[in-house]
Amino acid sequence: MVGTVLVYLLAAGGAGALAEQFEFEFQQDVRDHPALRLSGPNAQQVARADGRGLRIALPADRSDLNGVGVDTRFRVGGDFEITLEYEILALPKEAPAEGCGVGLLLKFEKPSTGRAMLTRLRKGAAEVFGASRILPGEGGKDRYQTQNVPATGLRGKLRLARSGSTLKYLVADGPGEFREIHSVEIGTEVVTELRAQVRTGYKPASADVRLVHWSIHADSLPDRPTVKPTVQHKWTWLIWTVVGTLVLGLGGGTAFYFWKQRG
Repeated sequence: MVGTVLVYLLAAGGAGALAEQFEFEFQQDVRDHPALRLSGPNAQQVARADGRGLRIALPADRSDLNGVGVDTRFRVGGDFEITLEYEILALPKEAPAEGCGVGLLLKFEKPSTGRAMLTRLRKGAAEVFGASRILPGEGGKDRYQTQNVPATGLRGKLRLARSGSTLKYLVADGPGEFREIHSVEIGTEVVTELRAQVRTGYKPASADVRLVHWSIHADSLPDRPTVKPTVQHKWTWLIWTVVGTLVLGLGGGTAFYFWKQRG
């Protein structure tokens, strides 16, 4: 595997003055990574690394309509900047009103704080980014406060960034620059759950999305596994074989030359 780095966990300057970071290229297998886990119904069957990312293909006839994605096995503390790069491969021409697509979901320490979600969805025939605050409602039913703005490209990035108690929702279409679409006062609690997921709004619809890259910068990443970067190169053995052959050949030729001179 040429120049493959499974993970970077660095205690160095991340985004701005943030102290710790986690980076993951989704073409690697999530199942092999101690800091991540697949989540959602039949995740092992519908999610696979395809060489360009983690492709999650949800069929329309699923019996369990929850989202499928990837969770971190560590918490996120203090200020942070969390970025997910994605590629939408296929969605229904007319999607459910709740939307089909990809999202970033944060859950905080206190249940009363609720959750935050940033999405790139198709709702009906409309392409939108959605910035949501999800609060507990009566009877255990979630209460959504959502701002939608138009989206265009099928590739892009989602970013949730907290500074102090303010959470900003930022999006980038294709190779474009990030733009802020919403912000809320969320407090300073630790993020206890972080998820990148493909969803169909709890409706029977198909969705095919590739997760490409995940970047998490924060003041602290409690509970993160202590994994060192590892680099493997499939041509290393060949390079050393060639070098060794040249060295031995040169040494043997030199020795033969001096032997002939002495003879």
